[in-house]
Amino acid sequence: MTMLTAEAVRYEEPPAPAWDVGRPQRAIYDLELAGEIGRAVLDVGCGIGEHALFFAERGHTACGVDPSARSIAKAQKRARQRNLPICFVVEELLQLGRLGMPFDAAVDAGSFHRIDIAARADYAASLRTVVKPGGRLFVLCFGDHERGRGGPRRVSQDELRATFDRGWRIDGIDSSSIESHIYPGGANAWLLRATRTS
Repeated sequence: MTMLTAEAVRYEEPPAPAWDVGRPQRAIYDLELAGEIGRAVLDVGCGIGEHALFFAERGHTACGVDPSARSIAKAQKRARQRNLPICFVVEELLQLGRLGMPFDAAVDAGSFHRIDIAARADYAASLRTVVKPGGRLFVLCFGDHERGRGGPRRVSQDELRATFDRGWRIDGIDSSSIESHIYPGGANAWLLRATRTS
């Protein structure tokens, strides 16, 4: 039986997603440094856990949720390697209430633009089940002002407002960027800030 070298094993692994840039998205990093992220925070669509790991390192109680079991396994391994007590859970993003845990804040850095348009209202309702009243929501998504080819569906500010018009107060939608290997310098994005009202 032929033994694979470490390099060969790495080559056999699927390539990293375009958004896996090895660090938190700058917009999320800046929010945390500004003190806008509450103590208990949920990383929604966490992938391999970059933001949850960052939050835990900064002293937050962090949890990550993603529908991909493979991504969650990688996130759990990374948390063990860093000796960080993070809860990573495999769950559908439209069923966040099954987590059974309330959070002061939820961060979606790159998942919203992948939610089917018809399911967006359900997604907003799902987020309400895990964010405490008065808690904050931050959504970083590809914006319709990104003109580059390829990538996910673009989202307009009006679409964000329409999605989070029930049970949320929109505190602002700012122009931002998403770092990605396929968009040198980052892709144009929107950063939504919202507060749960009911």
